[in-house]
Amino acid sequence: MAPDLQFGFSTDRAGFTPAGIAAFSDLRPAAVVRELIQNSLDAALIEAGEPCAHVRFERSACTLEEIPGIDNYRTAFKRAVEEQTPSGSARSVVERIRRTLRRESHELLWVIDNGVGLDGKRMSALLSDGVSAKGGSASGTFGNGHSVVLPASNLRYVMYGGLTADGESYGAGQAVLASYRDEDNWRSRSGRGVYVRSFKPSSVDVPFTLAQGDAIPSMVGYAIDRIRAEHGHGAAVIIPAFNNFEHEQSLQEAVFKAASFNFFQAIHEGRLVVEVVDSEGSGVLDAVRLRDVLAPYRDEMRWGRSGAFLSGRKANEAYETLVDGETHEIETAQGNVTVRLLRRETGRRSTGLCRNGMWITDELPMFQNAFSDKQPFQALILLNSDCEDGFFELIREAETPLHDKLAPKQMDLDRRRALRDALREVRDGIAELVPASTEDVYSPKDILAFQFEDMEGQGRGGRLPSFWGRVGTTRRSKLVRRKVGKRETGGAGGGGGSGGGRKKREARIVTEPIFRIASAPVGEGKRTVHIECTDEFEDAELRMFVDENVDATCDRQTRAQAAVVLLSNVKVDGRSLADEELVRNGEGAVAAKLGRLSANSRIVLETDFVIPPEAMRLPPGPEPALRIEVLSSRQISSKDGGETDPEAVSDG
Repeated sequence: MAPDLQFGFSTDRAGFTPAGIAAFSDLRPAAVVRELIQNSLDAALIEAGEPCAHVRFERSACTLEEIPGIDNYRTAFKRAVEEQTPSGSARSVVERIRRTLRRESHELLWVIDNGVGLDGKRMSALLSDGVSAKGGSASGTFGNGHSVVLPASNLRYVMYGGLTADGESYGAGQAVLASYRDEDNWRSRSGRGVYVRSFKPSSVDVPFTLAQGDAIPSMVGYAIDRIRAEHGHGAAVIIPAFNNFEHEQSLQEAVFKAASFNFFQAIHEGRLVVEVVDSEGSGVLDAVRLRDVLAPYRDEMRWGRSGAFLSGRKANEAYETLVDGETHEIETAQGNVTVRLLRRETGRRSTGLCRNGMWITDELPMFQNAFSDKQPFQALILLNSDCEDGFFELIREAETPLHDKLAPKQMDLDRRRALRDALREVRDGIAELVPASTEDVYSPKDILAFQFEDMEGQGRGGRLPSFWGRVGTTRRSKLVRRKVGKRETGGAGGGGGSGGGRKKREARIVTEPIFRIASAPVGEGKRTVHIECTDEFEDAELRMFVDENVDATCDRQTRAQAAVVLLSNVKVDGRSLADEELVRNGEGAVAAKLGRLSANSRIVLETDFVIPPEAMRLPPGPEPALRIEVLSSRQISSKDGGETDPEAVSDG
């Protein structure tokens, strides 16, 4: 029987928006690229034993008729639309497929690696939801994980090819598509089609008869020939009707950004090389280019609309910790854990986790608020599959399907306790390595938040954000030492009288404000900011941010998650700032340099501001706010004559 796209029999009615891919539909391109590279990295380093994984993303063109199984795809789609009445989100899926099937020319994305390849068992596992054919040390699983890739095709159709070291080649594919079919009086429905020769329901290990050798469709065969010539073994993922992740950025920018953010460890250590080839040119991301690729995103506070995975700022900080941090081994009951630690004069206190060269998360159970009394630092926990410890397996077991969070509740109770105990040991070990902060170090930031008003436009619910609303404030304060008297009991009688006690001068912490800031709109996109500074500061800067999901107490959002507002026509006390007095990123001015501020001084800043387009597309949640911050690299005097080293000094 010749291979073709076939829809299996099922008693369950399947719609056009199955839950299997719904969770991944808004996470491109980060999730798609991350999933593809992760599978290639595991297949090359762990399963094939290669010293370096090579992954190439290549874009080309094809006609609709060149897509394998397209006739059966059309038939299944037509019958499904006739059988069902698509509504809601399914209607938009159906319309997209219709438009795609009307077009003759389409783009293809090829992702080719030098991994172990796909034999019959691995290919069948890939086509079977939730079935894993990976070893225990790998980062992820076949099946559900590959659902991440499907939304990158406007047909939600992906082809696979594999070549093993023994020379065996296989080709297959799957399409997530509602279908309806009559055969021998059976009324059958399925939510998925597979490109195979036939079904083998009686076989558990290999439920399909797969296309091999000359029976492999030419589109997949071309990829296998490339693998044979370049690597000798490997796999290919081919995405027809590729939609560029529904992003405007170039393929190289999307791939390099996701790869550098999520696999900086593997790339830095020479275990991963990523290549991109398309009509706009080609490029290679390796250890030599990694720093240059990351650098433009240093001021990026979040990743696009979804906020998926870590931001550009966090990625740069994590990479610097990997490169410049000191290496420590922390003992746990589950084996030794390698930690890179980078002490900083100012900044955040954070701990991230990488496994098998891939970034996982910086939100670790048992770590929240554990270092508030420590000096600023960045720590990176590094776990590799070649370790002989149980900590690696505990972390892997706790990860969510996208490998970007830890969810211990999904684990067996004993395993969960073991993980928590090990994390607690790592946390305490890091705490011992970091000195305590002095009591006069200022870390928190004061924030002045202006709530949005409703205007017609493109913001949340079709509204355009406007900052002509009422003002909410929070106040944070500098810690200052004061000497106060306190009577201490003593003497044989233990009483508190004058004969049995003595006075002791004891330091007690009181608070005093650092900045007072008020701001008012003076026109559309224009604002005046009044700043009063109680102490003396160097290198002060003013920045504005859009905080999503921030409430009046500003407890819901961190600065690293806020979108930067662009400034222009900035004046300080009536004087226009020169270009060198502005801090710029690739889009425009993001900060105004105020320079040295004298104690008890007052200044007035006037500025125009522009909200970045991506900040206009706001996810559901509490109303956002405009946040104004004044930051300084070092406080040079304080009221008690001491010197402090603040992380950031903000309006309050």
